[in-house]
Formats: sequence, C-alpha cells, structure tokens
Amino acid sequence: MHLETGPLALPLSTTTTSSTSTTTSIEYVFCVSGVNNGADSTNVYYAPLLTGGGVGSWTSTNSYGVATDSHSCTAYGGYVYCSGGGVTSSYSAQLTTGGTTSWSSTTALPTASYDSAVHCVSNAGYMYCIQGDQSGGCSTGLDYYATVGSGTIGSWSSTTAYPVCDYSATCVNNGGTVYCTTGTTLPYPTYIGNSYGATLSSGGISSWTTGATNPANGPYGGCVYYSGYLYCVGGYPGSYTNAVEYASVTGTTINSWASTNAYPINIYENSCVTYNGYIDCIGGYTGATSLTSVYYGAGAAGTCPSCVVAGNPGNSGAVVIIYNALGNGTP
Repeated sequence: MHLETGPLALPLSTTTTSSTSTTTSIEYVFCVSGVNNGADSTNVYYAPLLTGGGVGSWTSTNSYGVATDSHSCTAYGGYVYCSGGGVTSSYSAQLTTGGTTSWSSTTALPTASYDSAVHCVSNAGYMYCIQGDQSGGCSTGLDYYATVGSGTIGSWSSTTAYPVCDYSATCVNNGGTVYCTTGTTLPYPTYIGNSYGATLSSGGISSWTTGATNPANGPYGGCVYYSGYLYCVGGYPGSYTNAVEYASVTGTTINSWASTNAYPINIYENSCVTYNGYIDCIGGYTGATSLTSVYYGAGAAGTCPSCVVAGNPGNSGAVVIIYNALGNGTP
C-alpha cells in the first residue's frame, strides 16, 4: 500500500536528573483503513515502534471518513492527510500520542483513483499525488500537488506526468526527492519493474529520471528509503513473492537492484516503515489470507530475519504512516 513518513514536534515525556532534563522520543506507526475480514474498513490503529525492531501494543482511534483500502496517506506538520481510494475525497486528522482527532473532509482530488492507483507524499508544506488509474482505465497526466497545513489541503494543481501509465507503483519520499518503482500497465495485467525519481518543490514535481528496472518485486510491494538505499519487500510480478530487493540512490537516480534475504512469506499489499535501523512490515495478502502480522528486520545491508511481533488487530494491507513524538517539525 502507500506510505509516507515525517517527524512531528511533540515532547512525550521528561525525566529530570540533577540539572539535566532528558526528553524521551517515541515514534508511532498509524494504520489507516484497509481490508478487514474481506471488506473495506474505516478502522484506524496505532502502536509505538520499538527501538529493537517491531511494534508495541496496538490501540484503536477515531475511524476514517470512508471505508476503503486503496487510498494513500502522508504525515506533515502534526497532521495526517489521505486521498483517493476509488473516490476523489480527502480527509485529515491531527496526530497525538493518544491517537488521531476526528477526521475532517478537505479538498478532494480532481479525479478518482482505483486499484491502489494513487501514491501521495509530502514535503515542505506540499502534498503530491501520483495517479495512473481513472474509472478502471490506465491513464497518464493525473498527477497533482497542493499545499497542506493545519489539517487543510489547498487547491490541487496539475504537475509533471508520470512517465508511464502505471496504476500500482510504490512511491516514497526522502527529503524532497520522490522515488517510485514497479507497477501494472496495459494491456492488463502487464507487470513492470520501471523505476523513476524526481524532485519535489513548490512548483510541483520535476521531470522524471529513469532508473534501473526492479527485477523481482512487481507491483503492490512495500518499499522504504533508509540511509541512501531503497528496499522493496514482496509484491506480485505475476505471482505472490517473498523477494526483497534493494538499490542505492544518487540524486533522482535509482541505481542497480540486488536481491537480499527473502521475506518470511510470499506477500503483497503489505506496508513497510523504517525506524532505528529496522524495517517493519505490516499486514498484506498471501493470495489466500489477509494478514495482520508484523515482521521486522535490520535495515542495514538489507537483512530481514524471520521474526514475528504483535500483529495489527484490525486491518490488512493498511496504509501506514509514522508519527514521531519528538522532532524538529520537518519531514
């Protein structure tokens, strides 16, 4: 599914020793909607990320504005913004250590997206949504950006079109550079490993740079950025896979991909995040079962041992964002 990370400024707790004040930093992962028992859900859950990998106990919070499993969410400035999912509607909520506030409707996307076709990221007060599927057909030129702040999405403007018709790529942002890889195009189903990068600015998305082809993941996998590398876990290149691929990035260019230790199970529509040198992957679909399991592995050198921790109680393939309880306010 679709994810975006961003640190948000909010001290969690303070412990004073002599004249020194120490503030503890805890990051939370939020899962927004998804498939629950075969049906789209409005469930929202959150949990603390553990410094040694994995997550703590899950807690439910305010329900999302519409039942869906193919929208995209991004966190910026203490709020989460979500758009798409078979509809044009957008919703936002404030993030706190006690969950989200109630969700509010905000500016809808100009066109609806379907089948995991919208991929949204945020940077420096803007939200960017890359789409490829409109009313069940594959199209280009459905890419938009808008200002975000205090729970409001501004007016959407068109921006540089994604290079290919692709309605199931996975995109991640790192400090104003967006990277997208894999996907599905026409004639359906044609699974592609195309990779692209672009810069993000107040003027929209720059021209796209073609990168190395991802050889193994296929669409619907979970991808993250960590310390100069992209890591992609699972996917569906014609069959469900446990492949884990990684590639270094240089500017907007995604370099050659290499395989590393496989995920414990074949999986797609999983969501992954990074924290403290670990990759945490949540939920997904095996081809027979929607999962709530969480697996984690060390981010450095692409390793991913077979470890299972507390599962998400309600959603499979949910959209995932990170909330940082202490930060500088800059994603």
